[in-house]
Amino acid sequence: MEKMLPQLQIKKMKAKINSHLIFTILSFIIPMVIYLITMAPTTSFWDCGEFIACSVTLGVPHPPGTPLFLLLGNVFSNFPTFTDIGARVNLISPIASALAVMFLYLIIVQLITRLLNSKERESKHKIIQISAFIAALTFGVTDSHWFNAVETEVYSLSTFFTSIVVWLILKWDTVAFNKESIKYIILIVYMLGLAIGIHLLNLLAIPCIMFIIYYNKSISSNLNQIDYKKTLIDVIKVGSISIIIFTIIYSIIIKGIPQVSAQFSSIWFPIFIFILTLILLSLYINQKKTNLATIFLCLLMILTGYSTYSTIFIRASQHPSINENNPDTLESFLSYMNREQYGSWSILDRKSTLQRQENTNWRRYTEDRNNPSSSEVASFVWNYQIKEMYLRYFAWQFIGRGEYNWEVRKTDGTIIKYLEGIKWNRYILPLAFIFGLLGFFYHFRKDYLRAISILSLFLATGIMIILYLNQYDPQPRERDYSYVGSFFAFSIWIGIGIFAFIEFLTKKILPYIPQKTSQMSLSLLLLIAMPINMLANDFKSHNRTGNYVAWDYGYNLLNSCAPNSILFTNGDNDTFPLWYMQEVENLRKDVRVVNLSLLNTPWYIDQLKNEYQTLPIALSDEAIQAMDPLLGTAFALQKWTNEWDVIQNGLDNYFKRNYNQSYNITSHGIPVDWGPTQASIEHNGYNIDFNLKPTFGSYLKVQDIMVMELIDDMPIDRPIYFAVTVSPGHRLGLDQYLEMEGLVYRFNPIKNNNPNGIKLDIDRMLQNITESLDLNNIIRTADDYMAISDSTKGMYRYTNLNNKDVSFSRNIERLVQNYRSSFLQIAIELISDPTKYEQANHILSLMETYFPVDVIHINHPDIEIQIGSFFAELGNMDFFYKYMLHANSRKDLNLQQEYYIGQLLLENSKNMQYAIDHFHKMHMENPEIFEITLGLCQAYFRNGKNDLAVKIIKDWLLSHPNHKEAKEWLELIENQI
Repeated sequence: MEKMLPQLQIKKMKAKINSHLIFTILSFIIPMVIYLITMAPTTSFWDCGEFIACSVTLGVPHPPGTPLFLLLGNVFSNFPTFTDIGARVNLISPIASALAVMFLYLIIVQLITRLLNSKERESKHKIIQISAFIAALTFGVTDSHWFNAVETEVYSLSTFFTSIVVWLILKWDTVAFNKESIKYIILIVYMLGLAIGIHLLNLLAIPCIMFIIYYNKSISSNLNQIDYKKTLIDVIKVGSISIIIFTIIYSIIIKGIPQVSAQFSSIWFPIFIFILTLILLSLYINQKKTNLATIFLCLLMILTGYSTYSTIFIRASQHPSINENNPDTLESFLSYMNREQYGSWSILDRKSTLQRQENTNWRRYTEDRNNPSSSEVASFVWNYQIKEMYLRYFAWQFIGRGEYNWEVRKTDGTIIKYLEGIKWNRYILPLAFIFGLLGFFYHFRKDYLRAISILSLFLATGIMIILYLNQYDPQPRERDYSYVGSFFAFSIWIGIGIFAFIEFLTKKILPYIPQKTSQMSLSLLLLIAMPINMLANDFKSHNRTGNYVAWDYGYNLLNSCAPNSILFTNGDNDTFPLWYMQEVENLRKDVRVVNLSLLNTPWYIDQLKNEYQTLPIALSDEAIQAMDPLLGTAFALQKWTNEWDVIQNGLDNYFKRNYNQSYNITSHGIPVDWGPTQASIEHNGYNIDFNLKPTFGSYLKVQDIMVMELIDDMPIDRPIYFAVTVSPGHRLGLDQYLEMEGLVYRFNPIKNNNPNGIKLDIDRMLQNITESLDLNNIIRTADDYMAISDSTKGMYRYTNLNNKDVSFSRNIERLVQNYRSSFLQIAIELISDPTKYEQANHILSLMETYFPVDVIHINHPDIEIQIGSFFAELGNMDFFYKYMLHANSRKDLNLQQEYYIGQLLLENSKNMQYAIDHFHKMHMENPEIFEITLGLCQAYFRNGKNDLAVKIIKDWLLSHPNHKEAKEWLELIENQI
């Protein structure tokens, strides 16, 4: 009997280990399969195209760089996993994201286990593992983590590094302060060093690590009673230590080493620091000074991880085709690391953020932008920075992402726009949120010191980022992807909450059912109610299968341009897909893409002139380096306007009056306001006359000056284009020299006679926007382009934009509107001539065939209703009814738009039942509005239902006996009957 007991214990232990191993593997395999199934098949929008292109070419991406990611991306781009290179690099994210889910499972198991004594751990190991497994899978299908998991972005790897350092510190916690434990600390520090080459978000895990270390002995002492005063002091103490460590890593190592190197112009300084650290480490190891040896070993690990940044410096020195900021000198590398390209902002001064030029939605918070009150600034911080830009995202993960019903209003109540809100019943009940709160309180009650550690991770990767970034309103995109570390931390409490719930229910409420049966039943129920339910609800919206929109958009934009042209683009989404197409797919490399945002920087202008498909820019290198908005405006006014003498005299008088010196163009800007000025550019013998206005306060942006310079310098065989996404302000008043050809406006030195500005080149547009019938024939070179251009074949590709099984985000719907715009512009011009109705109908029908309104929704109701009215005017009643019914189903219609739909149905329908149904619904919702009652009456009358038409008016008169117009209509109808 005594011999059997150890064998039985060994058997139980093996079963426990086996089940834990199975759950660990499943917590990786299941999300990995989900992410692979839903992974983007090629490049996506935003930073993805840039990251893939820089991975393949080992280029230099936007500051502050992601060198480790690029090295991994380069390795993955060479794996024979997919035919599409973009998909190969995408594969990093599913693997990293699935590993993060797996480590989350291990973390939850560790934390729940530490809540129990040894006997309880033995008896409850399965429910611990199941609770952790359900919570990990729940996190795996949360909105933002899943989004990051299926495209090439740094945030999936960032979450992985966060997960592994938290797991490692919990492993250290089990064997703390002995010979075995130091390896975990060293590995943690190395992971933090490596993570610097991915994203700095991982440094925000430092407080969590420090709290676990600091509290280890206190926890071991079974501290049950909370000493609030001591806890507060400890939190301040550990928080301060964390800030010091963060400062050492971020300010002294990451930023300090480049700064000192630049100051002393020594490329050897980082190497010297590395060697010195290695020497001191060896010295302290030999002297058996363990603490000092540990400190310098950790420093060495940080430096080793950080050394991946040498890739940026080395590759910049080799001048790859994508070389943002050109950090090939110590000074430019320092500028790159400091993100000087994006300017600086105050962390604490919220008022200045509200007053920033980019903060175009300031009317949400104040009527006086220049002098907002403290309460208005507080409203900006709470309602925008915290509520809208964090709490809304948090709710997306654990409550449910909603429709576009989050109202953005001015102080006077006027609606600016709608954002995606929160849907409380998306998953029937927000169980993930409920269990997370339950786990939060249970964790603090049972183990408040480790709970503080997790809370520090939750806050540091959530609210603290919000406070640090001090974001202006609006941002160019939703920023939920940045806070996945915070959502990860909350998911730990979901697992603890599930464990507490199952334990309580099986003990207190279901004691009459065998515990194993009740636990397994509850676990299965929660597995279905949370991760499986969330997976089923969100699968289509996260599934990127068949989504080639970014690939096609880059392809179509490049192939809108004639050979050897230059193309001005506006932002990330019309630049990065082009970089991807040119650098990864090797398509249309004869087109020189010129990004207007980057055109504000001397390094980019220098590259355009001197590196990689150079442009014949006449400016000297010295003038380029000196370019700024102040001097640039002076340069532009001097070179291209006839008012320089007046401005020069004004500047002289200003400086003599204020500074007792003459104006010097090399050291002073233009401190006077100036309005629209007649300017003239010479382009290959043509005079381009236009009205030049300030675009940056009283000045011109450098990009505007360079647009004029490039037009001035380009030879006749280098066509110039603007992407249609370039705003009118950035087109500098040149609209009468532009011709629309699809996704681009082509510059023509001969001024057109169109009073509205831009002219349509209908023949070129028609060929461009018509879909290519041979999708296997890819245009790769200028010769390929000319072969198609000289034929009657279509040019563009619209892969799956008419496929209801493919999901498209609102951002993609906005971009597709650029396609629709071309069709609509042509149709509007043709509709003005009744003899061209058939051609106009063909154009609009093609548009509806390529991007049906029920697949690619139209963002603005007015546009959708207007398209429907075009179809009615052209006699295409099938599409007219389709548009009217679809528009009527929208949730963002106002009453006026809804009434207009009814009027269109009333005036154009051959089947009056459509109008009857529409106005009947409106009448039921708005019985006190006479215009709606009258619309229903007219619909009945035109449908031959005269008795109902009379009844609806008489019913109105019963409650409004003196309504003159109703009496007149009743008399008119009765006379006609």
